[in-house]
This record gives sequence, C-alpha cells and structure tokens, in this order.
Amino acid sequence: FEIPANHLGGTHWYHPHLHHATSAQVGGGAAGMIIVEDPEGSVPPYVAAMPEKHFMFMAVDWALQSSIEALGGGKLWQTDPFESIPLLVNGVSQPKVTIKPATWYRFRMVFGAVETVLQMVEAGPAFCSVKLLAKDGVWLNVAPRDLKNESGVMTPIQLSPGNRADIAIACVCKSPDLGCYTEFYSQQNCTNDALSERISDHEVRGFNQGYGTPDYYTPCKVESHRRRRGCEGIPLTPFVETWGPLIPPQCGFGRQASDETEGKFVDGPGLGSPDENTFYGANRHRLAHGLTDVINGTIFTVVVEASKDGSTRKYWPPAWQFKVRRPCYIVETRNLTVDAINKKHVEFYGAVYPEPGGLSDAGPIVAYWDDGLHFDDIPPHGSRPPKPTDNLKFQEPPLPKAYGDNVPVGTLNEWDVGGMYFHPFHLHMTPWQLTWSYGDEDTYTQIGDWMDTMIESHWDGTPGGAGNILARFWTDQFIGPYMSHCHMLTHEDEGMMFYVNVTGTPPPFPPHARENDPTCYAGHLKDASGGGWGFEYV
Repeated sequence: FEIPANHLGGTHWYHPHLHHATSAQVGGGAAGMIIVEDPEGSVPPYVAAMPEKHFMFMAVDWALQSSIEALGGGKLWQTDPFESIPLLVNGVSQPKVTIKPATWYRFRMVFGAVETVLQMVEAGPAFCSVKLLAKDGVWLNVAPRDLKNESGVMTPIQLSPGNRADIAIACVCKSPDLGCYTEFYSQQNCTNDALSERISDHEVRGFNQGYGTPDYYTPCKVESHRRRRGCEGIPLTPFVETWGPLIPPQCGFGRQASDETEGKFVDGPGLGSPDENTFYGANRHRLAHGLTDVINGTIFTVVVEASKDGSTRKYWPPAWQFKVRRPCYIVETRNLTVDAINKKHVEFYGAVYPEPGGLSDAGPIVAYWDDGLHFDDIPPHGSRPPKPTDNLKFQEPPLPKAYGDNVPVGTLNEWDVGGMYFHPFHLHMTPWQLTWSYGDEDTYTQIGDWMDTMIESHWDGTPGGAGNILARFWTDQFIGPYMSHCHMLTHEDEGMMFYVNVTGTPPPFPPHARENDPTCYAGHLKDASGGGWGFEYV
C-alpha cells in the first residue's frame, strides 16, 4: 500500500478487522504499532532528536476472551475462572524502561484492548515533566501541552481501545549519583471499586440462582455475548462506578487492589426499559462509567540512570512550544461554516431492547440521521420527531447498505455523535477535529484537538446528553466507504458499525481547506509552496 505524500508523521497501529471476530483476534494480541516518520524539518530539532521508547499496551481480559471463544465454538482461552486483566507492555508484564537524566524522550503509546479503558498517570521519587505531543497520530495544534499543573498533579493520559498518544518526558533525581525511578500506573478504579466489579459479577450469578433476587430482575449471564459483565441495560443489576470524573488516582502508585477492604456496589445501571418511564433511568440512578473496565495497577516503571560523569544536574532543557505546518486534510475547521447538507447525527446505542424514546432499535446498533439532528432537538429538549434515517445492525454477509446519501469528496463534514458516554466513537480513513463537547475540557482533551477515537466521559443524567460531541472532518483524497464503529470491539462485532459512501473525483485538496490555511500542503512537505518549512515556534 502507498502512504500519501502529505501524510502527517505520527503513531498508528494495525489489527485484523474480520467482522464478528475482531474482538477475539485483537483481544488475543493480534495488533502492533505503525510509525509514519516525521519529514525532515517538520518538527523542532529538539523534538527530532528525542530518543524514542515504544509502548504497545495490550489488555488481556481472560474471562472475556474465554466467553467470546466459547460462543464462537472455539477451544482457545478455555481456563478456570480467572478474573484478572493483565496489561502487557510489548508482551511483558510491568517492565522497566531505562532513561538518561535531564534528557527529553518521546514515548509512543498504543492501547490495544476490547473493552478496557486506560487512565494513566506518572508518580514516584523521580522529578519528571510529562507533556502531550500528539494524539492518534496527529500533532496538537500547539505542542507540547503540560499534563502536570504547578503543584505537580497530573491529568491522566486517557486511552480508550485504539487510542494512541505521543508523550514527551524528562526526569531528574534528587541524588543524581544514585539514580531514581518513577512509575506509570492506572488506578482510577481503586480498591473498593475494583472489588465491587468482582462482587457485581458474583451478585448477578447469585441473582440468577435465586439468592436475594430483586423483584422484576431480568436474568442475565455475566459471561454473555454482550460483554464480561454482560448485563448493561438490564434494570436492577449491580453497577459499578469506574470511569470519571477525570481526576488523578487516589490510591497511591504501585499498589494492587486487595481483599483488605470490603468492596461495595450500587444498583443500576437503569439504562431504561419498557418498565421505566424515565429517559435512560436518569431519575432512578446517577450514572457514571460502569460499562468499561479500568485497568488497575502499575503498568511500567521508568528507571532514571545514575549520573556517570559526576554531573549533579537537576533540571531538564526547555521544551519550546511549536505549531507544525499542516497537510490540507487536517486544516482548522472551527472558524468555518458547514453546509447544512453535510451535517449528520450519529447515535451509538447498546441496550438489548429498543430505546424507550424511539431513537433506536435494540442494540448494539448505530442510528443515523441524514439531516443533521442535534441532541437539542430531541425530547425533552426539543419536539422534533426522533425517527432515524438509518438504523441497522451491521451484519454480513451480505455487506449492508451505506447509511444516508452519498457524501461528496473534498468537503467539510460535521457529525453530532451521541452515546459516547458508553461507546468509544471511531472513524476510519481520516482524523476528525473535536469542535464541541457535552463534557468539560481538561489538559488532555481540549476543544480543537484532532483524533480518530474518543470516549466522552461526562454525563450528568440529562436526557439526550449521554456523551455528545461535534466532530468535523474533511473528505480528502479517498473515495468509497468511510467506516465508523464503536471501538468497544464486542459491540462492533455485534453490529454497532456503519459506513457512508464518499463519491466524486478527488481534488488536489479540499478547496475550503486551502482557503482557510493557504500554507497547507497536498504533496510532500519539501515540495510545498513557499518553501518546505515545517513548523514555527509560538
């Protein structure tokens, strides 16, 4: 295959996408990193000179893999009940990575998982600066971005399945001649919460067997085709608060969850059913992320070498902020007007019964409005009838039809995407720019960032607002199907996927993109008009 000449340098990945088997194959480790190198002169010299460390994270959910394999009639992964989800780093559990003191490094990270979320922070005896350079293979509008505040509190690196991050890190030691270390760990889901996940699983099994079963409880198998805790959408099943709000972990780094503290659970999730008269059960339950496990524990250790030359340096060189020159397919979109015909609405819906407000058939499924429905239009915010244009489970063969009308190549498009509180939204073919979010910004995710996968971690229970964003993207160079799906791969395998057809003759670049940024380039950077300059300091 040929990488376009104007492809931005960045960190990407590959994995099999055999429909109905994607989760089994990726969850079993079939994935790897792809690096598109930065063209010469496209980034500041101090960035180009950074030594690199590559991290391919794979969350191996044994119980989930076992159930997926059994449902497919296979014999792999069959083992005694094993509830741990080890996180492997380049195939190794909790490895050590060695760096030199007072030196900037570029950590390239890829997170491969089926249903697991990674919220990762750094802490330890070493003094480290941690900055964000790029997400999903696209440089930030202004890079690097500090992930630690003046008090040293770090905003987590937030990776849903399929996300990538490029991190700049430099560390020094209190005693340079002795060396030191720090750890990257994920424990947003701390001891009580981690235990409550297990308790919820056992509680559901008990309910199914008649032990303390609530009235009106619908039996549900934990190891179901839906997911390991396969009962989302079934009222009165135990529910665990895990993801969000996005604050640094509170358990202390390096400690695994233990049985020393009694776990707890809350009833839920109450995502709505014909027996509930509230939209998504908002008045019955206060929802937080319980549909996605969060990795709990140390991920890898960074060892800062002792000074070998007697140096007592306790600071790192400055990391000046910069902007890269952009290819035309990722030109700024926020100041532009999108034609009404190119505004669409996409709703990811996962419950196993039809959405009570009429927004969708039973999931996992994607509903699509070809005429730009916004969540403000949906009752109770508005009065517009919610019937979607397309609402089909993606099941093949045969290949399902495309959603909506054909999309012209070379145009700016805007999708209002809903349901992201539970479902990571992923778009193939091109990155998209976050132009609005129902949630709050932090130093990791900000309006204006480019990415290709995101889980929106905010919902206050307001009807019709379960994780909504506005995503804008250019249809540039490529024609044919543009695939989109939930990157919780069990949901994608079961039909939460769709595509739109992009048609026409590709222009050299989207006309409005060049108008908005005359410096954008359509060929190789070195051949760009005005000379091959690649960045500017800010």
